[in-house]
Amino acid sequence: MRFLLFLFVLSNFVGSTKAQQNSRWFEPKTLDTMLTFSDTVEITLKNTEPVAFDEYFIAPEILDTLIQSNANYYRRALAIEKHQMKTYGDIFKKDTKGLHLKLSNGAWIILTPHPKSDSESFTFEYFFRDHGYYSVRVQYSEGNRYDIVNYNTGKVTHLFGRPYFSPDGHYMISTSGDISAGYNWNGFQLFQNNNGHLELLGSYEPVRWAPDAGKWIDENKFVLKCRTTEMKDGLFYYVPFHAELKIN
Repeated sequence: MRFLLFLFVLSNFVGSTKAQQNSRWFEPKTLDTMLTFSDTVEITLKNTEPVAFDEYFIAPEILDTLIQSNANYYRRALAIEKHQMKTYGDIFKKDTKGLHLKLSNGAWIILTPHPKSDSESFTFEYFFRDHGYYSVRVQYSEGNRYDIVNYNTGKVTHLFGRPYFSPDGHYMISTSGDISAGYNWNGFQLFQNNNGHLELLGSYEPVRWAPDAGKWIDENKFVLKCRTTEMKDGLFYYVPFHAELKIN
């Protein structure tokens, strides 16, 4: 369904460029909206100045060495997992059965492909020790998602993309950007973390721009690294921009 929606938007966009060769799917400066996620939570989104931040939980210089020779994202995930084994090898392991994660009580759980899908593959990505959650990347034959696993209970929550916990752990945002292939989710989810129980407060899936990554600025403010698409001189380009997400 997401892929068909992408084709619909793309066909309209390409058709419009016949009369106007230089145009964008979305103008970042126009971003200024409010989203109501619950009776008590509202989100404001607006364009903001660029903010420099690392997009990953591994130091950039180390990450660069892990992924520079891997154009395939799944192979990158495997290289990252291998590196993380050095730090977290006592709490996760891999074998032919799947990905094993150790819980706080010493028991192990195994993440295996869904019975109706033989294309899922799980890779360990990060352990949020302070908040008690594992971050796991799930690869499909095309595209991917993320799972977050409770360290105490083993409960698995499916996510759009990579998770980011607020500094105090009260909120968690998951982001995923895909406005080209249409295989992944394109949007973000906001969760509230209530003593180890994740409650989905709401999600947002823009059509003409993508939220690729993010960084918490404080307990209620999150900056998204985004992109949209532009046609210029007959060629497509990505246009980067940043958005401020504020929880009111």
